[in-house]
Amino acid sequence: MKSLRAKLLVLLTAAVLTAALVQAFAVFRNAMREADAVFDYHLQQIALSLATGELGLPGFGPRGHARDDLDYVFQVWAPDGQRIYVSRPRVELPDQAVLGYANVAVNGQNWRVFSMQAGGRTIQVAQPLLSRRALALTFALNSVWPMLLIVPLLLLVVAWVVRRSLAPLRALST
Repeated sequence: MKSLRAKLLVLLTAAVLTAALVQAFAVFRNAMREADAVFDYHLQQIALSLATGELGLPGFGPRGHARDDLDYVFQVWAPDGQRIYVSRPRVELPDQAVLGYANVAVNGQNWRVFSMQAGGRTIQVAQPLLSRRALALTFALNSVWPMLLIVPLLLLVVAWVVRRSLAPLRALST
């Protein structure tokens, strides 16, 4: 390749494509790892919520000693409107459930609530919005950091390629 322009285009294209592939691989791997962590977290939270609630079965939930470090609250109402299950007795969601998603304030804290009916029962699952935002921020930052590392490296590669490619022209001009 004798054309400086062609050489520059080929090398810069190779650098950009390499950086893009590395970025795509890093983001994909990180997203998979984060998704696994979220699914594990949800499983743990549901198990803890069920274990600390009063199910009316021996060995479930020390009465009146529900954990306060859970991110989820579960409540179930019978068809007659009687609450038959609550995972955290100290956090009472509104009795009037809006089916689907809703944001509600409970004791000065905002919660994201999902309500549905199944088998005549109304089921509510809620999570504090503060916890959701903290998790979302963690995911966003973990997705961005590879790009923050790759961009400066890409700029160094581009500067090196341009300088090296134009060295003959500089020598000729001197």
